[in-house]
Amino acid sequence: LSRFNISCIPNCDASVSNHILSVRCMKKIRKNGGKFSISISPLITSLNSNLECSEVEIVCNNRDPCSYCQMPYGTSPLTEVLDMANAGSVIVESEDTLQLANCLIRLNYPLEVISQQKLRQLLQKQKGLLGNTNILRIRTLVLKCLILNGPTMEMREDLLELTDLVKTVWGPNFRELLPIYAKLMYTSLRLDEPILAIFFEKEISAKYGTSKGDKFMEIYVCLWLHDILFMTKEASSCLTPYILSTTA
Repeated sequence: LSRFNISCIPNCDASVSNHILSVRCMKKIRKNGGKFSISISPLITSLNSNLECSEVEIVCNNRDPCSYCQMPYGTSPLTEVLDMANAGSVIVESEDTLQLANCLIRLNYPLEVISQQKLRQLLQKQKGLLGNTNILRIRTLVLKCLILNGPTMEMREDLLELTDLVKTVWGPNFRELLPIYAKLMYTSLRLDEPILAIFFEKEISAKYGTSKGDKFMEIYVCLWLHDILFMTKEASSCLTPYILSTTA
């Protein structure tokens, strides 16, 4: 992996299975002068308040630093700030919220102490100040609708917005779309819309293989029938191998 450039917006997806490295291009790469880049840490499902490219580059002894991380803060797609003069307090609040979530996870403490209302208000504050693809906004949205649960209809609307943002930055073949599609299946079933659930199942199957799609469908049908919330211990223990495989 050290032969590849590290980027927070990679153009390739790398995975390792049975000691075999597989690399798949997610975007078009120029024939002359095009460079291959990957990310070896989660990008949207990480709740860190900062991007991890610099740390990864040191570990990998990478000679070509992430070009996006070298851009001044507020100018790259993942740090875009629309109103630098007034965004300071919102940036601090966003970072503090994500750091709190990280601490709660490390302490194995329920994340529900961060209320949906607080996250809803924070996302509203971010509008007009942070760019839609700012990593703080994306990860706040991940915390609100992917990791935590709220009203089902609102949760699905948030997940659809998150899907659009992820596709805008990383493209439709980005591996971390997998858990988003999976939860969209779940919310569609909860809303008694099986046709939509099948659509998202097909997205998983088309991009990641039929077996994974079938497994997700099986898990979410069980959750739906038993009215179990998404991130209960039972559900997370079933989903962990599949979510981890999106960032392997």
